[in-house]
Amino acid sequence: MAVITAVGSGTGGATTLIGEVKGISMSGITATEIDTSILSSTNKTCVLGTMDGGTITIEFNAVGDGQHNMPNFGSNTPTGFVIRFGSTTPNKGITVSFTGYIIETSFSAGVDESVTGSYTIQMSSAPEIATTVTPPQSGD
Repeated sequence: MAVITAVGSGTGGATTLIGEVKGISMSGITATEIDTSILSSTNKTCVLGTMDGGTITIEFNAVGDGQHNMPNFGSNTPTGFVIRFGSTTPNKGITVSFTGYIIETSFSAGVDESVTGSYTIQMSSAPEIATTVTPPQSGD
């Protein structure tokens, strides 16, 4: 099980359940390579340029719990996102946190099919991955 939540501006703020995740596709974080070689160089030299956080596309069920209008679509202010695997309860499971801008959204439906949607987010920060396991309480 996986869910995605929006956590407001940056990585703090109110949490809003976005939907149950069906699939995630993430492009890698890349950086530009700037060639600094000169005519007398015997080896190619370079420096690292600007980092690109990449994109993440999230497919989700557009039924059940959650809000299905992505917050801040088209906004120039990055939104914080958390993808939680294994549990919908905060502080349990594996979480992937990042900030980004929503650059694309789509929905689909058909006869004898569930309503699904997808969002593509341009990440503006490197994703942070955390594993949190809360010990069982008595009665669990």
